[in-house]
Amino acid sequence: MQANAEAAVREMLKTMATRASTLQSGSSNDEKLVVLEAEDYMDDGSAICLKLTIDSVKGEAHFDFRGTSPEVRAILFQCVDHVKFSLWNFLNIIICWTCKL
Repeated sequence: MQANAEAAVREMLKTMATRASTLQSGSSNDEKLVVLEAEDYMDDGSAICLKLTIDSVKGEAHFDFRGTSPEVRAILFQCVDHVKFSLWNFLNIIICWTCKL
């Protein structure tokens, strides 16, 4: 089951990278690495920055949160929920964006 899930995610990442590369360059581009970036803000103005680098050959992704504001002194789970929500929205936008092609 885990091997099947891994294979499905890798295939989805490869497809996403190919479509994103086509949209970014305007033509079918065989770039190995595709970079997608997003930024969102929590209620207090703290930034959550995400740079997603997808290897279109291996089907691997690197999530880089550099530039994200320091941890907020608030309810512990609230911060985690905001990060999960922002990440979920980012991935949904990418998936919807690539499905419309």
